[in-house]
Amino acid sequence: MAHLRHKVIKRMASDESEDEFLVKNTVERWYEGTNKRKVIYDVYTIPSWTAPLILAVVLGAFVGIHFLYYALPAPLTLDDEVIYPHRFIAERAEMHTRNLTDLGVRVGGSPANDYSAVNHLFEELERIAMRAGSAAHRMDLEVQKVDEGAFELPFSPYGMTNVYHGVHNVVLRMTPSTPNGEYSGHCLLVNSHFDTMPDTVGGSDSAAMVGIMLELVRKLSSRPGAFRHCIIFLFNGAEENYLLGAHAFITRHKWANSVKAFVNLDAAGVGGRELMFQAGPEHPFLVRHFQISVPRPRASALAEELFQQGVVPSDSDFRVFRDFGKIPGMDFAFHTNGYIYHTKYDTPDVISPGTYQHVGDNILALLVSLLDSYELYDVDAFRDEPAVFYDFLGWFLILYSSHEGVIMNCLVVAIGILVVAFCLKAMSYKSGLSMMELLSEFGVSEAILVISIGIGIAIVQLLAVILDTAGRSMSWYAVPWLLFGLYFCPILLAIGTGATVYIHYFKRDLLSISHRVQLFLHGHFVILLLALLVLTTMGLRSAYILLPASLFYAVTAFASGIFFHNRRRSWLIIHLIGQVLPILFYCSQTHLAMQSLIPLSGRSGAAANPDMLMSLLCSVFALLLGGFLIPLVALCRHPRAVLSIFLLWMTITIILIITPVGFPFRESVAPQRYWIFHTQRKIHGFQNASYSEDSGYFLLSMDRHTASTAMSYVPELSHAQRIGEECNGDLLFCGVPLLSSRKHIRAPESLWLQGPPPELPDPTQLELLGEIIEPGATRKTLMFTVSGPSHMGIFLSPRHDLEMVQWSLLDHIPSPGPRWHDRETYFVSLSYGFNYHRHLDFNVTLQSPEIFRQGVQSLDIVLTSHYLFHDDIRTPELMELIEKFPSWCYVQGTMSSYESFIF
Repeated sequence: MAHLRHKVIKRMASDESEDEFLVKNTVERWYEGTNKRKVIYDVYTIPSWTAPLILAVVLGAFVGIHFLYYALPAPLTLDDEVIYPHRFIAERAEMHTRNLTDLGVRVGGSPANDYSAVNHLFEELERIAMRAGSAAHRMDLEVQKVDEGAFELPFSPYGMTNVYHGVHNVVLRMTPSTPNGEYSGHCLLVNSHFDTMPDTVGGSDSAAMVGIMLELVRKLSSRPGAFRHCIIFLFNGAEENYLLGAHAFITRHKWANSVKAFVNLDAAGVGGRELMFQAGPEHPFLVRHFQISVPRPRASALAEELFQQGVVPSDSDFRVFRDFGKIPGMDFAFHTNGYIYHTKYDTPDVISPGTYQHVGDNILALLVSLLDSYELYDVDAFRDEPAVFYDFLGWFLILYSSHEGVIMNCLVVAIGILVVAFCLKAMSYKSGLSMMELLSEFGVSEAILVISIGIGIAIVQLLAVILDTAGRSMSWYAVPWLLFGLYFCPILLAIGTGATVYIHYFKRDLLSISHRVQLFLHGHFVILLLALLVLTTMGLRSAYILLPASLFYAVTAFASGIFFHNRRRSWLIIHLIGQVLPILFYCSQTHLAMQSLIPLSGRSGAAANPDMLMSLLCSVFALLLGGFLIPLVALCRHPRAVLSIFLLWMTITIILIITPVGFPFRESVAPQRYWIFHTQRKIHGFQNASYSEDSGYFLLSMDRHTASTAMSYVPELSHAQRIGEECNGDLLFCGVPLLSSRKHIRAPESLWLQGPPPELPDPTQLELLGEIIEPGATRKTLMFTVSGPSHMGIFLSPRHDLEMVQWSLLDHIPSPGPRWHDRETYFVSLSYGFNYHRHLDFNVTLQSPEIFRQGVQSLDIVLTSHYLFHDDIRTPELMELIEKFPSWCYVQGTMSSYESFIF
């Protein structure tokens, strides 16, 4: 072969390009009976070690992105304040966080939350106000207590009605001491919550954000000059109770009307960097200030669209301020390490001091920019279409309007098609093939590429099904790097095999290997352009995710076609250079997606196989990361050896999955969640003609492996019954005490285990006070009174042919919940604050197409209760059951009741 190469190159004319010579030499050797493939290999192939090197560079880029994410700024200490008087001090914010978490679990309605935490924050803010370093600001501080309120919360897929009594917020307003001509009287709101979920001190959710807010108050109050606008800090005492504190402030507080924009600080993970994942709506000037002021921005319009579509089973106060306050804002949250979010492991000890500095620097810069902005003078004047925004490695933010995004996307599609046409024309000229012959070859290459992608996706989906059937789903949960071998490698292997087999073993024409490889690259480019066009047509701003790959390939393909058409490998060099920035971008996006979505599978229920979703997600990122790289395998002198790397990696991964490495859960790092409701059930027949009761443990479905992994440790679980068809049985909302309407979709896969009755203080009571049949006898109003503990639920369902047309809880009828026996259902969450009289009177008016008759059933009502902060009343049986679970399980135990009535 070496002799042949020497002989071929020696015969080239001095004024003849290698491409021109190859075509002539190939024809000559073909007629002489020489194997032409060997000639093309020699002139156009690259060493096989090149492919592993490229793979190593891409993997190295991903590892680099990971370490870059955790490269947080050095935290400033109290001693540094002398040198940096106006800088955010991380050490003080951390001290505030620890002081708050030292109060323990702070469930809304508990004395720890409504009394201890409220007093602690009020006193801390008083000290800050007294020691304010500038006389330019006046600070007004108060505790807001709201006696009652109600609103509809349109969760997906089923909404609910929130009724509350006794919500406590701590509110501070900072205004100029002496208002000047520039002072607008308009305020910027900064919000976070200090209440927690049961059984956690809420280090990140959201004590850390509260600690950061306290330091922000100190720093802003020490500024020498007054701002153009005032600022309100809302320390929200009831967010986890379904956004009650935000609603209480924005609908009831005297300062609410002055708020023109807001910044919400929350958490969907533990520590790390904050992500701005919602903005607006229709006020992109907020994102513009974020872009120009924040030193280390992280933001994603894709995350915003996914969150608002309900992909993330959570919500934030952003919804309340937007929907009830009609004000624009920005939503920030921690999003990494969601494994221990809402668990006892979320403590200040797992939050890096650099996290406080990162968030503090960013939010302080943003607030200063907004407080001196012109836009807050008249927010409505700056109303515009939503913005497209995303960051590049946390270094800078890219921002443009939706309209500009549509124009840009369409231009890229149009230019991309022209570039492909130009490259094909140039290839036709160089190869000697007619344009029709080349288009035919391009069509075949495109078809093979599409088939290869389809085969790759089918393989990973089949793997997902097999693993789930074998009980090995979520093997990547605690070890995410297993995803590369499990779901990335099959896609890349399928694409590389399709291209290599076709190029090397099925074609014998005048096209060189490099030209054939370029046809596959052009084919992948066309697929991206079609996807970009479809997403743009659907009005999705997240279409930007395809822009870097499409734009950079268009530039490098065009440059190669013009400047490097007579050089055998120069096009490859310029192509690889053009992939550097897109690879970095997609590594960053893959890292963001994996950090956010993998932990979600641990609290998304058992109904869906999470491997199906994860395999599709990996397929998309494999195409974005490797679509313009994997066809280059065909250029290697030993492509089968290169492809075997992916096959070997995939095989090793599958072997590891069946070892302890593939077990999904780890103690304190990636625990398996269990939520057990020790429940007393009472069932009343119509007019109390019958009565029954039972008791047991309701195990809410949390992940795909609910109960199965712990069954050998907790033998009682083998007797648990899947609720399943009970959701279509005689009991409303599956006969279980659901905390919220959105949990209904998990109920069928949840479990019921018979057990002894719990001892419940202050049990629920429901009494029918009376009923009134209006003239005409087609309307009936039923009046009820309810009492019980601080957290209750009311489920209602009118009988067949009856319609609920009015009730006293809201001024409108909310959207119904899931259908039950072809009847509408309604879900009410009822919450009371500490030391509030827990008593509610309400009425329901029903409309009938016929005359109401005595002795006919008209309404089913269920009354539930939850003792979320009463650890002292947990039964010994419940505690004994919890203690049997293995160490990798995080088990939360709650006392509950479920009582059903028919009227």
